[in-house]
Amino acid sequence: MHKTWKPVVGGILSIVSGAVFIVAGILILTAEWEEAPLIALAFGSATLFVGSIMPIVGGIFALKRKLWILALLGSIFTLLGFPFTGIPTLVLILMSKDEFE
Repeated sequence: MHKTWKPVVGGILSIVSGAVFIVAGILILTAEWEEAPLIALAFGSATLFVGSIMPIVGGIFALKRKLWILALLGSIFTLLGFPFTGIPTLVLILMSKDEFE
């Protein structure tokens, strides 16, 4: 099996996107919203936090080159949340399927 840089770069992009989601969730929670209902803010930040878990997990599995399906799911969640890094992540993970155990 020949190892390439593709799953490593895909994993890093996925982890960075997950970190961006976490920061966005923290910013939403700490912002002072006078007119927005608290339940809307809680739902929005919870969605961002949950949406950040899968790209990070998928990125870790891509870096380790294990469980291709989880790396693929992480790249799909990255695509849904942040397309600028999600498209390259998805393409790189799909192209490197043979490198996973």
